[in-house]
Amino acid sequence: MKYIVEENKIIVRIDRGEEVVSSLLMLAKKENIKAGFISAIGAADLIEVGLYEVEKQRYQSKEFIGDFEIVSCLGNLSRKEGEPYLHLHLSFSDKDFHTYGGHLNKCRISGTFECVIDLTKNSIERTKDLETGLNIFKI
Repeated sequence: MKYIVEENKIIVRIDRGEEVVSSLLMLAKKENIKAGFISAIGAADLIEVGLYEVEKQRYQSKEFIGDFEIVSCLGNLSRKEGEPYLHLHLSFSDKDFHTYGGHLNKCRISGTFECVIDLTKNSIERTKDLETGLNIFKI
């Protein structure tokens, strides 16, 4: 992973063989990111996405292996109990141009991952919502 820090942005490139979630969490810790919003594109060969079942308060996950274009990766970085907290959703397409998506659990890059993190001035904390079981923005 390589990155450039600007005044209120971080421009990130995650390289072939690297995993997106762990790389971004490592960056957030190293740069002490309190909050930011993420957008990215790229290519991957292993992806795991999830779908949250609100009534059951649990995720179901599915893994995809192959050649995939990352059509869009959107989400945010915040804090939970003082640690970086990453929340990303991913849309990706396969060789037949079928598109899939969900909550990003894991993504290994096969080509590149080009990402911009728009930093906020304020820290955003997370708190557990008892009704849904989700860790939501504490606003």
